[in-house]
Formats: sequence, C-alpha cells, structure tokens
Amino acid sequence: MNNWLRSIVATLALALGSGGLAGAAEFGPVAHASRAIALDGQIDSGDEQLFAKALLQRYGRGEKTEYLRLNSPGGNVYAGARIAEVVHRLGLKVVVGPGEQCSSICMVIFAAGASRGTVPDLLRFGTALSEGRLIGPTSLALMRTPMRTRDGKIAGFPRTDGYAMGWSVLGQGKDCVLFHDGGQQETRTMLIVDPQAHVTVASAQNYERDIHPPLAFALYAAATGKAFPIKPA
Repeated sequence: MNNWLRSIVATLALALGSGGLAGAAEFGPVAHASRAIALDGQIDSGDEQLFAKALLQRYGRGEKTEYLRLNSPGGNVYAGARIAEVVHRLGLKVVVGPGEQCSSICMVIFAAGASRGTVPDLLRFGTALSEGRLIGPTSLALMRTPMRTRDGKIAGFPRTDGYAMGWSVLGQGKDCVLFHDGGQQETRTMLIVDPQAHVTVASAQNYERDIHPPLAFALYAAATGKAFPIKPA
C-alpha cells in the first residue's frame, strides 16, 4: 500500500471510530478537472470522515486526486483541522474559485495545501522574470505592450497605460513598470516589477480590504528613489 492510500486509510479509520458520518458539506467532482475534488458548504462534525471516504472512493475508481477546490464559510474546528491534516499529508493543491469563499476554519485547510505562495516566492518569481530567466525577449516585449480591444482601444485598468499578458503597464517600452495585484477571502497580494531598475517589490496581507497598494508603492519609492508611476486618480 503506497503512502497516499495509507494516509487516507489511517485518517478514515480514526474518523470512523469517532462517530457516524453526519456532516454538512458536499464533496464531489469539479467540472473539467478530473484530478480535483470539491468541498462545498459549511463544514460540520463528520465532514472529516466524508472527505476521507470520498478520497478513498476516488482511489478505488482509479481516479487520481491532486487538487481540492474550496467553497466554504468555515464551520466545525475539529472537522476542518482533520481535513487540513489530510490535505497536508497528501500534498493536495488547494484553490478557491472566482466568486467563491473560504473563511474561518476553511482558511486553515487552504493554508495546509501544497501550493502556497509567500512574499519570498513572489520576489524570486518577479526577479527571474525581469532578468529574462523565465521567458524570452519576444515574450518580454509582449509583456510590456498593452493589448487592444477589437475597436483598437488600449485595454487596461484605470490609472494605468494598459494591460499586457496579465500585467498592468505603467510607461512604455523598456522603461515601463509592471504590476499585478489580487486576492481572495482574507488575503491580498501585490507584485511590482521594474526590469530597468532591477527592482522587484512584493507585499502580502491577511486582510481582504484593498489597503496594501500604498505600502507597496512606498517600498518601491524607497528602493528606487522615485515615486511609483501610477496615474493620478
């Protein structure tokens, strides 16, 4: 028996010994993602058992599980902690879909996932990107060139010079500054890359309100000696 299955069986045996399979959350497949399982709804006592059983059933059908998609407001702390333990043991990657939620004990499950981004990770990524170690010169040029809509207008967010390959662009050509921010329930991050100045700034917060840009902009100014070139409001 491999370690993956042994972890599930051990967890399932322990869970089944603690009571019946009640639970409140639903565990099921994810559309167009054969290697993913979904957790939907409030987490209640017994859901740790249902989760382990669902994983074991998938294994029995020959279905590999690599991802867990979360959509939950939280719930029972014990059940959530047990689910998080299984996620950690199996090295499952955890995602929260657009418009979905992950709060309270659900965030512990999210944090237990194998795919977790930290500020040092963001800094390494941004630095490698600006130094041309991730993509070639042609792709780097496209990354600095704002996209256009069908009617020829430059696409982008307010206070920027456009949007290119997932980045908001400030300035033109090799002198431009790139940044990207985003978040989900209870987290937000920002990454700024200035290839010409050889500066990368990353910030992260465990707070959902969009309050981190001023901090990231101040860090950029401290590192470069110039104000962050965001357009006036």
